[in-house]
Amino acid sequence: MKLALVNRALALRKHCESLFAQGDYLPLTVEGEQAKHVIAFARHAGSAYAVVIATRLAAPLLGDRDMPHVEPQAWGDTSIKLPEALHSRALFDWLSPNAPKADGERLYLRDTLAAMPVALLVEEGVPKP
Repeated sequence: MKLALVNRALALRKHCESLFAQGDYLPLTVEGEQAKHVIAFARHAGSAYAVVIATRLAAPLLGDRDMPHVEPQAWGDTSIKLPEALHSRALFDWLSPNAPKADGERLYLRDTLAAMPVALLVEEGVPKP
């Protein structure tokens, strides 16, 4: 699984080379009851964005599950505050079939991390290989 994630992330990096080579790093604010269990940042170059979200220290959220994937309802109101340029924009996850949509300035983790414990979001229109 880790190898597949790395391969997909490297494919996006190759596809959007300038975004990752010259783009700015933007730390994103995570708010809500489970905020300490998430890290999030964006890369930004021109009008292009990539948003990276990862679960961290998830053991308390897993309960009796063996899988390292947090159930969507466990995230509660936890959300990521997006840059203004991404408010209400449709994004899709480069790593899964998930396509969360920001609710105004907020991207809720219950939607974003519904399929996997990590997400690599880009705007619609960036073709998957």
